[in-house]
Amino acid sequence: MEPTYSTTRPATGEKAIEQFKLNFNRALNGESIISEREMPFPGRSFWMRTEYSPVYEDKSIIGVSIMVTDIDERKDTCYK
Repeated sequence: MEPTYSTTRPATGEKAIEQFKLNFNRALNGESIISEREMPFPGRSFWMRTEYSPVYEDKSIIGVSIMVTDIDERKDTCYK
């Protein structure tokens, strides 16, 4: 199954938590998700890529693997 890709607008607080839970639950249901998001902070923001993947034991999903990568430099290059 191919992963689902998304690039989302900056989100903080409750909205960011809701998006995390949505992607986590989608992975628990067998879907691989790749999300790229700008994370705003006072005085600076940065881009991160988060990959959510179901973890299987035999044929049952037993959890979710999450990998987060800083992609700020790549995004800066794309937009210059």
